[in-house]
Amino acid sequence: MWEAGGVPRLKLPRLRFSDGPHGARGYGLHGDKGAALAPCLSALAATFDEEILFQIGEILGQECAARGANVLLGPTVNIHRSPITGRHFECFSEDPFLTSRCAASYVKGVQRFSAACVKHFVGNDQEADRGHSNSVIGERVLHEVYLQPFEAAVRAGAQAIMPGYNRLNGQYCAENHHLLQEVLRDTWQFKGLVVSDWWANRTTTKALTAGLNVEMPGIEPRYFGGYLLEKAQQGEVTTELLDERCRPVLRTLLSFPRTGVCKAPELSKRKAVFKQAALESLVLLKNSSGALPLRGMQSLAIIGPQAAATTLQGGGSSRVHPDRSPSILDALQTALAGKGVQLMHEAGCLMGERPTKNPELEGLKRREEGTTGRQMCLLSGFAKMLDVILQVASSCSQKEFFRRRCMPCLRPLGLRHTNPDEAHKSIVSMEWSNPSGEGDQVQRRGAMMLRGLCVGGLVGGACAGVAALAGGAVATCGALVCAGSALGMIGAEGLRVRHSQVLESESKSMQHAENLAAECDATVLVLGTDGFWECEGVDQPHMRLPGRQDELARRCAASASAAGKPLVVVLNVGSPKELPWLDEVGSVLLSYYGGECTGESVAACLLGECPSGRLPTTWPRCLEEAKTSSLQDI
Repeated sequence: MWEAGGVPRLKLPRLRFSDGPHGARGYGLHGDKGAALAPCLSALAATFDEEILFQIGEILGQECAARGANVLLGPTVNIHRSPITGRHFECFSEDPFLTSRCAASYVKGVQRFSAACVKHFVGNDQEADRGHSNSVIGERVLHEVYLQPFEAAVRAGAQAIMPGYNRLNGQYCAENHHLLQEVLRDTWQFKGLVVSDWWANRTTTKALTAGLNVEMPGIEPRYFGGYLLEKAQQGEVTTELLDERCRPVLRTLLSFPRTGVCKAPELSKRKAVFKQAALESLVLLKNSSGALPLRGMQSLAIIGPQAAATTLQGGGSSRVHPDRSPSILDALQTALAGKGVQLMHEAGCLMGERPTKNPELEGLKRREEGTTGRQMCLLSGFAKMLDVILQVASSCSQKEFFRRRCMPCLRPLGLRHTNPDEAHKSIVSMEWSNPSGEGDQVQRRGAMMLRGLCVGGLVGGACAGVAALAGGAVATCGALVCAGSALGMIGAEGLRVRHSQVLESESKSMQHAENLAAECDATVLVLGTDGFWECEGVDQPHMRLPGRQDELARRCAASASAAGKPLVVVLNVGSPKELPWLDEVGSVLLSYYGGECTGESVAACLLGECPSGRLPTTWPRCLEEAKTSSLQDI
């Protein structure tokens, strides 16, 4: 899945990649535990500190090499175009100059140990429909805004470039000759390799001629591999062109070999740099009440769904598997231990429903969150299971008989679709969730019952199939299907009842939080999003905080104000959010996803450290005030 090429006959190893850009996950979807988790790129841009970016890049490059990879897939240097983009947190800024300076420092650091792959070239500024969206950009704007960070990264020595899934002015980036050859190689004199995003290549000869060197994933070539060999044997691809495309791959293997002797950076050094970066990324949005820093208190209320379940990273391919890191609540408890301050905690509300999920990326989200130890996922083994499936798939995909005989049968079924245009055919792409969380209880109950009927029916059908193979009667098989469907509906009704109980408990928690805000000497309210809400593969349905967090903020602010007590809001997010209660609170501290040191940095800032971060992108008051208020505007 993360390897390409390799010629055993010539003792040439495979070129191995590791997902980034916030850490080196390692080999597989689940990743190796204990991975370094740096602040997200938006947080790093908020530091305006090129030295800290270089140090972060250096640590991640060393981590990548220690985990046995040649290339780290990062940084992401696309421009912030819309506040609801799913991967907003994974990009630096809306400003091309700031993005360029950040990218150059990051690349220089990484490439002390590993090759840096700059992505996604270019105009890949949304997740919804990213597989065939068309970014229409004029030549001047393209060069002055969108291409500028990529050029800066190339000038800094970047060894690899990854084209985006999208089309640029009508042509897919991975087969865009003007982009890959005329701009990248002829104008910028780029000597490195161009690697496609996973399943982003759609042609053989056209992509190769345009400048694509490597098609990923290497385990399952859709247009290179055996297909490219056939084109070469038929004379449609010259030996000279193949040599030209192979040279950058060989240069990368020679420049960044997998020797096995590189060790991960020292933990103490890593922690020191990451904590400094997280501290410098904190942005004080408001302190008109003078509530910060918190002093002279005997009791402190810690409220909000993100207080005990602090989000350290966004969702998608950038996720890594770090060791347990303290939440903001944990860090405050540690910092105030023995100082006579009583801490009172209440969640206040739930996160609410998540946006529509991308089934191809669930393995990167449904595991031990890598957020905090308290935020465990019920489906933590899902990614490990997918890793096993991918290993089996890779062993099949490398076989010529599989490519010739099995792939033509699997594609019409949607099980091995070659491009996102075919994704709707896949039986695993059916989505039942409600992306906005809206709709009455009747609609919700109907959807849950339908889901239960389908799931139960499928299970019953599978059991009936086994019974039929074993010689069971038709009546027995039919009974199994009916029983499965009935059990599925009963299970769905049970879930609905449980959901109602959870909502009732949420209301009681919010009332308790409101009381605490009035009773305690000061209140810290931690609001935000998580890796399901801000994630690769799906854009956010709106710019608001999910669930009832806005209601919680208003009620706690009113309660604290009536009692004459200070309240500080901490935003634990990866992108701009609407803050309809901003005029009702006195202090707001912004913490982008700060990596493994998020909790400690926020606690230090609340208790006296000076926040020095600055906004790397504009925060509109509402989505309608954004330059691109909907995905159709991109």
